[in-house]
Amino acid sequence: SLLHPNNNLNVAITVNATTPVTGAYVGTGIDTALGVNVFGTNTKLLGVTVPPLNGRHRIDFRLPDLHIGEGTYSLHGSVSDAAGAEFHRLRDAVSLRVEADGRSIGVTWVDAQASMADARL
Repeated sequence: SLLHPNNNLNVAITVNATTPVTGAYVGTGIDTALGVNVFGTNTKLLGVTVPPLNGRHRIDFRLPDLHIGEGTYSLHGSVSDAAGAEFHRLRDAVSLRVEADGRSIGVTWVDAQASMADARL
């Protein structure tokens, strides 16, 4: 998927619980090509209660106005128990390519500006 800074990203995670799971939370995040996490969140951090999971469930995340720098990234999804232990993590679920205006480097995009001050100061 191709993104640009300030784009919104919608992430849908489908969980298929073959045995009932209670107290779980579901998360998503963005990682660099080297596997470094640059963003992550989950239903617990967002204050969303996940009902007992049994069968297929879809959890939708909306990531508005991303300020992510140029480069290649991947999305991951995870399911954890109430204590934070992961049941499952799907790494590299989706590949993302971010293109910006070429005026900055790094994982965070900022609409940076510069101007010349009076040289006599």
